[in-house]
Amino acid sequence: MGLRSNLIFFITFIVLFLIFNIPPYSGWLKERISAFNTDMYENSENSSFAYRKQRRLGASYQLLESIRKQIESVGEDPNETLVLIPPQEYILANGSEMGIPEPIIWYYMNGMKAAYPTSKNVYEAKWAIKASESHVYMIRMKSKGAIDSVLAEYKNIQRIEQQ
Repeated sequence: MGLRSNLIFFITFIVLFLIFNIPPYSGWLKERISAFNTDMYENSENSSFAYRKQRRLGASYQLLESIRKQIESVGEDPNETLVLIPPQEYILANGSEMGIPEPIIWYYMNGMKAAYPTSKNVYEAKWAIKASESHVYMIRMKSKGAIDSVLAEYKNIQRIEQQ
């Protein structure tokens, strides 16, 4: 029984060796299995939760983290602060290609609340994202008039595109 088991083991090993040297399978082995092994060392060196989230979620996560830090820098709780998000057409019309995540993604990524200009709770917003000349930045809004001004700017996309 031992000879038979050893013979089956070696035949299996040779068959697998031959299969993984055929071009489609060798590419799969290098891209899927070997890539995992090289990433495993890097992931073990950088095991912080923030690093893994940044690596997985990319530029959107970095954007939201910078917004969180800006809100924290003025002493507000980012989890209790509502941020007004412009429509993507507004961002594009002002020369920026940055994609702003949807409100549910904001909450998923870092617990912050966000709203579109058409939301019911738009007048609860304390911050707004604006864009000009390919720059995206945030402003703090302290009154209903400031919110109305930002909403009017968001709606006035055609005027901005014509300039």
